[in-house]
This record gives sequence, structure tokens and C-alpha cells, in this order.
Amino acid sequence: MVAAGCPLLPRASAQSKPPVAPAPVPVVAPVARPASAVRGVNILIVALDDATTVAIDVPVLNAPPLTGTVPNALPIVPDVPLTAITPTRFNGLRPEWRAFAKKKEEKPDPRFLPLPEPPSRAPILSGGSTYATPAPIPRLPNGTDTNVTTIPAPLPLVPARPVAPAGRALLAALPLARALNGLGYTDVQATGPDGSLIARALGERRLSPGTVATLREALMSLQGATKLPTGLRKATIDVSTKRATDAAAAIGQATGYRAVVALYVSPFADGASPYAVVLSDSVSETGEPLLWSETSADEVSARDTGATTGAALLDKSLDKWSPAGPTAMRALADSHLDKARAAGVAGNLNLARDEITRAIALDATRADAYVLLGDLLAPTDLTGAAVAYKRAVDLNSKDGATYEKIAIAYANTPVPDWPRALEAGKKALAAGVDTANLRIAMARAQFGRADLFRGGDRVYKAEDAEAEAQIHLDRALQLSPDNPDALRLLARALISSGRMTEAVQTLDRVIPLFPKDIDLQRQYAQSLMSLGDRKEDTFVAYSKLWKLSATSLPSVDSISYSALIEGFDEHVFNLGKSARLLSDGVATGSIARESAFLQLSRLKADMGDAEDTITTLQVPAGFSTTAATARQFAATLMDQALEAHQTFLDTGQVLYRSRAAELYRQAVAQLNVARNAK
Repeated sequence: MVAAGCPLLPRASAQSKPPVAPAPVPVVAPVARPASAVRGVNILIVALDDATTVAIDVPVLNAPPLTGTVPNALPIVPDVPLTAITPTRFNGLRPEWRAFAKKKEEKPDPRFLPLPEPPSRAPILSGGSTYATPAPIPRLPNGTDTNVTTIPAPLPLVPARPVAPAGRALLAALPLARALNGLGYTDVQATGPDGSLIARALGERRLSPGTVATLREALMSLQGATKLPTGLRKATIDVSTKRATDAAAAIGQATGYRAVVALYVSPFADGASPYAVVLSDSVSETGEPLLWSETSADEVSARDTGATTGAALLDKSLDKWSPAGPTAMRALADSHLDKARAAGVAGNLNLARDEITRAIALDATRADAYVLLGDLLAPTDLTGAAVAYKRAVDLNSKDGATYEKIAIAYANTPVPDWPRALEAGKKALAAGVDTANLRIAMARAQFGRADLFRGGDRVYKAEDAEAEAQIHLDRALQLSPDNPDALRLLARALISSGRMTEAVQTLDRVIPLFPKDIDLQRQYAQSLMSLGDRKEDTFVAYSKLWKLSATSLPSVDSISYSALIEGFDEHVFNLGKSARLLSDGVATGSIARESAFLQLSRLKADMGDAEDTITTLQVPAGFSTTAATARQFAATLMDQALEAHQTFLDTGQVLYRSRAAELYRQAVAQLNVARNAK
């Protein structure tokens, strides 16, 4: 039996690289330590085969997904605790197990270790410890808490799933775990990609999806590097080791194990079973590759000797590890948060979320990590952001700024949650945070409640909610008089109360700030129509609304049509008048030619929009088609007049100025024809 191992990367220098082609050295079978020699580091063996199924989004009690939804989940498959062997893991694989299972044994079978305690939940900086499951809260059958001693409510059943036969790597991991246990490592766990440890870490968002797949690919690449030419082998080993080390460290941080042994075993062929192992330190995020091949007559014997070799190599490296303190863990969490912020600034949201996940796995009490996650999610997923912020305030209940973010998120989600927005807003105010954005969110929530109450015929409650909304809105405007969102809400409140003049005046200030907001433009157009004394502005507002909404054949009722065509007449007349004044100013030298040219370009664009609107606007029954045709002709003539003015500004030739004046006169004449038509 020949084995080769690479020495441990020095923790003091994360940039140190393992040797490329380790020289074969004989491995001596390890001597079992006395029972008193208990090793302090805990070890997780992650067994990876050629085909793996990674469990993603497994729901865990009290850990809702950040997106606010419960995805389709895979059931949790139990791990093999420590080095114990259970009948289900070997069902159909070891016929002699079934034979021994039928015997009535007087004493335990010495070939199998007893079932140990559940895996350790100790921090990864420490070794083995005893983990006790907290007792469930006593509940009555109806689900309410009680102080009386009752039967605890049962946990939800996990859907049954047929247990697949153990793969090559897991079959090799079991004797390796047993060998490490014999060397004094009391907390050793063997798991696969679908094991409960990894599945739970994924479900609780302590491990990023895809980490296990990345680890598997890196190990397969590492194993394949042994067959490459010498020049290419070094680069492949370096890259594969780095990827595997990082992924294994993430798994260790998420599951609470300091030492992670990533194990891949190639198929048994020609009497040899090649092993590829990466030993990763979750505290220092360093690792080393171990590559060896076991030669034996059969695969079972190769696994046994491979376990002996692997345990000796791992023990040699682990023996050099020094204890790690909580300071190192906090520094590592800070490092991942810094990387997350940098990735967020660069726009790499996926990398930022992965780094935050690493930081939370290292230190679950970091409220700032959840706040950063919420900030990254807010632009695209306000519901997920609100859940992240909620986790932050669960850790720090006095964080008023985060309560403000929760209120804003819940008030602006696609399906707003008014009660939670108001609850968070009140807590923010109680913590001393009082901003315009917070007050706007609370005002929006109260207006939303008012709409719900009014829809349910509870008018008195709707009025109370609107009164509360007005208080918050007044405070927002006091804090930020020109805040566009506050002005938008103010216009809504004024329209609701029938104060149309004030509403239009407010919208006059808001509309230029949101030129492409269709809902706001619709509100503005309807408010102007209700006001009734600004017909030209009404026509322009509806023209912009139909253009924004891509309405091809707009239609209105008879009363609205009468107001719109009057507004069209005024608009066309004023556009022509403004263009003539610009040409006159350039001719007399009172207006600079460049300034007049820019203003005339805007007038021409407005004229084009007006012509499109009057051409497509449907004429209601009872109105003269002659008038409609005359207005369309007037629009065409006025557009030609503006083109003549533009040519005059370009060339300075008086002929075009005279032509523009004549076209303007003809356009006005057509407008008079339309106004006199019956």
C-alpha cells in the first residue's frame, strides 16, 4: 500500500500553495491513542459521488425563506451519525447483515459501533460536545400555550422517500470515520449532499445553493489532474484545491464543523481505488489536497485499507492545527461582509448574497449582515428585504433605522402589508427615528387601510384612517417640503377630499419630476378635466397620457370631447404664436438664434404630439365630421408653419418667415371653420 499526501497550507499565509506532485511516502498504520487522549477538533466528512442530488430550500421551523414563499422542498435524509452503521444504509448491499440481524444476540456485535449521540452543534472553533434538543413548548390540542403539563405537539412529519443505496464515497467515508474515531476524534460525522446537516443548512439559508455541486466538481477535477501532463498538472491542482477549500470551508461554517474532509473516490478498477481528499480548515479557510491510491484484491478491502491510510494522513495534518478563538471567527465574518459590500457596489448580487451567507454562518448574531442583505434585495425583492430586516431587528430591537426600512418595504411591496408597515413605523418612531420617508410609508399604509375600509362599507373607519394619514403626510411635508412622494400622496388626499384646485397645483409640481409615470399622468389629466378651467393643459395632459400608454385610438365621452377639442384649438393657436415671436425676436436681434432654435424644436415636438392626438381621437356621435376634418387640416398647416420658421432660423432668408406667417394664418382660419361647424 502506497500513499502520498500534501502538507497542510500554513494558516499564517493564505497564499501558500501545496506542492504539485507530492512524492510517494510509505504510510504506517496509526496507533490508536488511549481512551483519555481525546482530540479537540470536530470533523465533518462530506462524501461526494459522480452523481449527486443537492437538497435545496428545505423548510425549517422558525426559519422562513427570505422570499416569503415556501418552495417545493426535498425531504431531509438522516446522516450516518459518527461511525455508526444502520441497517437501512446497508439494505441490499451486505447479505451477511441480514443474517446477523435475525440472530438474538446476547451481547453487541463487535463489528458495529453503538449508535452515538446526535452530531455536535458546538461552534466550529471547538471540538466535540453534547447537544441536547430543547424541549418543545407544551401546547393544548387547539395550539395554545399552557403552563399545565400536557403532551407536546408532535413535529410535522417528513415525507417518506426511498433510501437510495449508499454510493462509493459514502461507503468509503464510513470506515474512515471509524478510523478517525479510533484515533481519539470523538465528534466525527459522515454525510452526503442530501444529508440532514447540509439540507438543514440550505433550508436555514446558512449555506448557498450550489456550494456542494462546486465542491464535487473541484474534487473530480483534482482527481483528474493526476492523469494530466506535468506542466498542466500544477495549475489544475492549484485551482481545484482553491475551489474545493473555499466550498468545504463554507460547508463547515454552515454546519458547525471546523475540519471538513471532502472525499471523492474513483471507481475501483485494475485492483486500485484512487482517493481524492481536500482537508479544509473552516476557521482559517485554508486547505490541502491528499491524493493516494489503494491496491487490493477487491473493493471492500480497498476501502478498509484506504480508511487506514486516510486517517493517518489526516491525523498528521490535524495534529498541527492550533486552537482558534472567537476573535478569529469575528474577523472572518467581517472579511466576508466587506466582500459582500464590494460585490454589491459592483452589481454582483449573487456573490454578495453568498458572502453574506458565509458571514451569517460564522456569526449568526450579526444584525448588520441581515441589514446589508435587505439593502441588496430591496431594489428587486421588497418582500425578501422586509424579512431580512425583520431578522436584523430580532437581534437588535432598538435599531430604529432598520424598523424604518421595514415600514418602507412593507408599504411598497407589490402586495402591501399595511398593518406590518404601521407596526414597524411606530417602533421606528419610538426608537427616535422620524424621517420624511418613514412618514410617507405610514401615510401610504393609512390611505391603503382607508381604501379597504371604504370598500367594506366601513366609512367611519376609513375617515379615521385618512385622518391619521393626513397627520403623517403633514409631518413628511414639514420635514421635506419638496419630497415628490409626499407631494404625490398630498395630491391623492386633496382629490379624495374634493379640493381639486389645490390638487392640480400640487400635481403641477410633481408631474415634471415623474415624466413617465402613467398613473400619475392619468391622475393629473383627470384632475384637470374635473377642474374645467384649464382646457389647453387638459388636452396636453391627455395627449401625453395616451402617448405613454400607447393608446392607438383614444375615445372619451361627449362632454370630455368638447373640452378636449377646445383645448386643442387653444394649444395649436398658442404654438403658432410662440413660434412667430421667436422668429420676430431673431429678426430684430433680441433673441439669440441658438436659443430660439432650441425652443422652436420643443414647440415642433409638441405640435407633432397634438397632430397625432387629434388625428386618432374618436369623434363621438352627434359631433360634426367636418369640424374634425378641419382641425386635422389645421394641425397639418401649423406643423408646416413651424417647419418654415425653423428654415428661417437656419438660413436667415426672409422668404421662409413670410411663408410661415401665411401658413399660420391659414391654420387659424381652419380652426375657425371647425369652431363654427355644426
